[in-house]
Amino acid sequence: MSDDNLKLKVKNELKTNMPNKLLLELFKEMNLNTSLGKTEAINSIFQIYTAEEVKDMILKKYEEKGSYSRSKERFLKSLNRKSIEERSKLKKMEEKEKKKRIRQERMRKNKERDEKREKESEEERKLKEKELEEKRREIEKLRIEEAKRIQEQNRKIEEEKKREEERQIEIEKNRKTEQEKREVNKRMKELLQNSSSNLKIYHAKCTDVFFIYDYIKSEVRKDYKKNNIRLSSKMDEIVKIDGKIIGYKYDGFHIEFFSEKLLESIKIISAVYFRDKDGVVLVAVPPSEKGKDPQTKKSIEMIEEWANEEKYEIDFKVYDKSKFLIRTHDVESSKTGNRSIAKHENSIECDKKDNMPSNIGVIILDDVTTSGNTMYVCKNKLIEYGLDEENVIPLAIARTLNPYNEIYDSLEGKYFVYDDNVEELK
Repeated sequence: MSDDNLKLKVKNELKTNMPNKLLLELFKEMNLNTSLGKTEAINSIFQIYTAEEVKDMILKKYEEKGSYSRSKERFLKSLNRKSIEERSKLKKMEEKEKKKRIRQERMRKNKERDEKREKESEEERKLKEKELEEKRREIEKLRIEEAKRIQEQNRKIEEEKKREEERQIEIEKNRKTEQEKREVNKRMKELLQNSSSNLKIYHAKCTDVFFIYDYIKSEVRKDYKKNNIRLSSKMDEIVKIDGKIIGYKYDGFHIEFFSEKLLESIKIISAVYFRDKDGVVLVAVPPSEKGKDPQTKKSIEMIEEWANEEKYEIDFKVYDKSKFLIRTHDVESSKTGNRSIAKHENSIECDKKDNMPSNIGVIILDDVTTSGNTMYVCKNKLIEYGLDEENVIPLAIARTLNPYNEIYDSLEGKYFVYDDNVEELK
């Protein structure tokens, strides 16, 4: 309650409601001059005391006089009773407070609504971002898959293009090979026709070995006779040469005979395959026994001597490298049946102390070849040494036939057919 309202109520209590007897006692206690009149005396009180102090004095006076308890209660009620102005002010304040609460509530609700909207908007934004991210990932995945598909398609196209180029290269290579082969055969035919003898050179395709004669072991021929197997006219020629082949190992006459055949073959091979070379190196197949001279060593020495003495017309340099290939240790002879490539690969090496001339062709010489495995290993050893494969040619005086696999049954009895994978150079 404001001081003005309290003063008004206290003054109203003194003027109107407080009994005169008690009022006079109160004036006396306050030492007031009552001659001025009741109203003046009451007004003078508030010049000395505050409204709160006067209120306490009135209540104290009512308490001293126990018979005035009802007056006290009435006074207290009047103090608690609000004035119209206060009520109006209070009402305004309450309305203002209510409006404030309503406004605050509205603001709170608006804030909650805005926060909810913002939250929903944020969630919606995140959801959209998530959807966009998933969509972007899906698009990226499709792009990568498409790129891979295009890359795979391009790779297949490139592979197909490469295969086509390889096919064309292979076709061109085969065409050139066939053309070169025809030219080689043509030159070979011309050389053979101009040869002083009826020499023929054969090429065994399965072993890639050149040879001059076929050879059948004597024990095989004995089996023919025992089993009443006839020989063709070609085989009759082979039988005639077999004795000379055997004599090549021991007889000087036969060594010279076959050396001349080898020289004539070397001249033809050199003219066909080594036309741009400065010379021909003759290398012998090493024997199975370490340190033993090769079977063709004497022929190589003889051919080199003829070339140096110009006994025969030879338009290329001949090099004797009969011991360039050596056995590192003894091995089982092929006559016992062991003809494995591994046996030769582990026991044949190039002589590291010797050197090969430059720009040459190499001919590997052997007296008799059977499986071709020794020739194969010797050629590989020379290639490993550094020679080009096309510059190394194996040549044997004879190759061994195995007629047991080539006997044909006819109405006239068992008959040996001379036919295998051999090409005659003609």
